Amino acid sequence: MRPLLAALLLVLSSPGAAQAQEADPSGHAPPAGTDVDRSASPEAGHERQTAATRPDPGRVEYRHLVSISLTGLFSAGFAAQYEWLPGHPYFSLLGGLGVRAAAGGDYGSLTLAAGAGLRLWPFNGDPEDDERATGGLFFEGRLDFAWTRVGYDAQDRTVGHTLALAERVSVGYRFVFFERIELTPSAGLGLRHEFDPEGRLAPWTSPVAGVNLTAGVLF
Repeated sequence: MRPLLAALLLVLSSPGAAQAQEADPSGHAPPAGTDVDRSASPEAGHERQTAATRPDPGRVEYRHLVSISLTGLFSAGFAAQYEWLPGHPYFSLLGGLGVRAAAGGDYGSLTLAAGAGLRLWPFNGDPEDDERATGGLFFEGRLDFAWTRVGYDAQDRTVGHTLALAERVSVGYRFVFFERIELTPSAGLGLRHEFDPEGRLAPWTSPVAGVNLTAGVLF
């Protein structure tokens, strides 16, 4: 009887038996020659979930964009804007500054402008795809503020100032080249409200329409 008990204890203390008890907490060992499937354990499931949520080290995510207006260069102006892509595939925020100088005979003008807007990207549903996450079709709502000085250059004196507030909605499409270079045409409609800070002219509102083309760099 004692040799039988010693042999039984030797079998239970072997590595194979320990692995079987680890795989089956109930204590029932699998048949001999059966491989223990560790993929069903809680530890393996946690490892798979961690690997799925871990960012791909080979993929670069661009969250910032700086661009200039190419159309503004043809109207004696310069405008630049910054856009923040917060990682959510459906919207981005942007702000910009601009300056424009115009001359007409003996008169000239200087305009300083600032604006901010929100872009919605309805079809950017796949943030894992760099092109879809940073480019494609968008709709934009924007507010712009401008200050203009009009001067009589022949006598080097100021004629007056105007303040303008404009709201505009636009639709556009961003093309991305080489993952970092962007080219964005857009077209929009809006309203422009102008005010004379000295009160000599009554405020007036006029409709505005325009197209724009920007080029920039993602980083």
